[in-house]
Amino acid sequence: MSSADRQVEGALRPRLALIIDDLGSGASATDELMKMDAPLTVAVIPQGRYAAQEAKKAAEQGFAVLLHQPMEPLDPSKRPGKGGIVVDMSEEEIRETICSNLKLVPGAIGVNNHMGSRVTEDAELMRIILDEVFSQGLFFFDSRTSSKSVVAQVAREMGLCVMENARFLDHIASEEYVIDSIRIVARHAIERGSAAAIGHVRPATVRALQKMLPELDSAGVELVTLDALASVAKPAIHRKPEPVEEAIPEPLEEIAPESIEDEVEDELVGEADDGGEGEGEGEDELGNEVEDDMLQDALPEAACSEE
Repeated sequence: MSSADRQVEGALRPRLALIIDDLGSGASATDELMKMDAPLTVAVIPQGRYAAQEAKKAAEQGFAVLLHQPMEPLDPSKRPGKGGIVVDMSEEEIRETICSNLKLVPGAIGVNNHMGSRVTEDAELMRIILDEVFSQGLFFFDSRTSSKSVVAQVAREMGLCVMENARFLDHIASEEYVIDSIRIVARHAIERGSAAAIGHVRPATVRALQKMLPELDSAGVELVTLDALASVAKPAIHRKPEPVEEAIPEPLEEIAPESIEDEVEDELVGEADDGGEGEGEGEDELGNEVEDDMLQDALPEAACSEE
């Protein structure tokens, strides 16, 4: 990142939220993740064998916890499984599913979608989901598995504020790629004031996070849990959400298709079954290249002394 980036001053430090998806299945990188002394956010799949255990441990570590709600993808060969939301559900079934899954992820303060492009492209379904989530006193984070997601549009029509994923950090399961991705979203946070991005509970991702913590701090980028980016107080439980004035900035680029999430899910399921590290490489199916001028370039030092 160049010296032309926005200067950092006191309370105006740019804020970055990093969300680690797909906890709950006992992935090998989970233990190392839980040792990190950083304000991270984790998303737990409710039907995972260790969902409640890992959600509780994450909260004790000081992480924010999300319900990683499975939703129907575009690929008809993929199913979200038990506890998933599919397009032929009734409103009552959708609401009951969300409530049931929240009981399996203790301490969840928000919800984001696992896969689910077919659902997040459906305005009627998202209206029901958002109403239930906010009525529970929670917030919603759009994982943006589809560039055609209507979540933000529906939220605006309902007078709600939702947050959106700016980038999947680990399309390629290599430490170097994840480090470059974190630098990209950090620059976005500096330019826009805040940003949020998703990684997965993989060894390479966790190692990259550990290495980047000092660099983010030196650059004056404040790492925060996702709830710190929510711009309004959450409505009372079982009450209709109140209108808000501000929304989180748009994602910095088109997000990878949900097949990336599918690949990670398959990888983690195999890892839980056979104890392997699950670091198979996955190509970015959009053909996106990390910007050359950002590769290997460390973040700049903060423009002024920290608080």
